[in-house]
Amino acid sequence: MSKDRYHKLHTQIIGDSPNDDQAAIYQAYPKHRGYSDSHLNIARFEAVMLLALCQAAKSEIVLVLAPEAREAWVIEHFNKLADRIFARCKEASGNRVELARAYKLMFKRTYITGRLLQIDREPPQWVSFGWHAEDPLPEWLPGKLLNG
Repeated sequence: MSKDRYHKLHTQIIGDSPNDDQAAIYQAYPKHRGYSDSHLNIARFEAVMLLALCQAAKSEIVLVLAPEAREAWVIEHFNKLADRIFARCKEASGNRVELARAYKLMFKRTYITGRLLQIDREPPQWVSFGWHAEDPLPEWLPGKLLNG
């Protein structure tokens, strides 16, 4: 999927235009699947979650790799984002029920986990939020985090 496609999806799904930070990860994907940043940044979270949902549209499981210490925040904002997206379904033209079912399936296929050391190799579909490249991570992960 192209950078322009992610920009368009961001606007359609999330409801606003992507900022420069969000545009950077859309342009860097799939080489980079998250930011090298341990701060809780809502704009970065939304961009990473959009990438996860796009993968979940075509895959059975997408992992959102987040530190266990940040899990409550990630789940809270994951739920808020879901509420926001489903509210936008009500405003959509066309078959709103089918659109809501598609989003429901994408959210259902998205799993949040912080148990990185239990993952032996790079999963086929994943994104990362809340990790810094200097954190103790599996060898396949740090190079996939966008500096910023």
